[in-house]
Amino acid sequence: MEDFLRSSGPGVHVVLGNEACDLDSMVSSLAFAYFLSKVGSGEALALPLLNIRQSELVLRSDIIFLLRQTGLSPDLLLFRDQLDLRALHQAGRLQLTLVDHNILPSSDRDLEAAVVQVIDHHHLERSPSPSCPVTVEMVGSCTTLVTEHIIQKAPQILDLQLAQLLYGMHLDSQYASALETQFPALPLRGALFVELQNAKFDISGEFRSLTCT
Repeated sequence: MEDFLRSSGPGVHVVLGNEACDLDSMVSSLAFAYFLSKVGSGEALALPLLNIRQSELVLRSDIIFLLRQTGLSPDLLLFRDQLDLRALHQAGRLQLTLVDHNILPSSDRDLEAAVVQVIDHHHLERSPSPSCPVTVEMVGSCTTLVTEHIIQKAPQILDLQLAQLLYGMHLDSQYASALETQFPALPLRGALFVELQNAKFDISGEFRSLTCT
């Protein structure tokens, strides 16, 4: 996944999570962009975009913890203040996939024409459109739906690192079990959940170091 996150190209297909940028949103963005990079036509570079400023990452202790556990450097992440979506859209070079939300906020409504796909687990607020496939199911996490896409359409791209990233979220038991079967080295499900919860509510700063070890 590191090579994918370092890559660059002319056309851009951005996978954009919601403005809360919680763990589910981050994992969904990274994993689905990686999926697109492996199954797409190659005409556009798939990029996961965290919908916060780079300076705000230090406040997301659970994200930093999961990245560290997965062996991914935060330096490889792309943040909202590092990519001009409007300039790309005006140049006709932008495609958007929304994950973990299904409508753009009012501040981004001018980007609506660039939306080509939606994957979400919240109440559907988007009007149907033949040009924009929508997957909205009321499951435990958006990551469950992304995992489903990967297992059903491109299971060959799964490796231990990607599995760890997906497994860190609250997956439906069907897909958590599928990952456990394929990757026995994954940590115990309950233990990882507790560690992530501890990291999320950490006030000591123990989990906030941006250095991955």
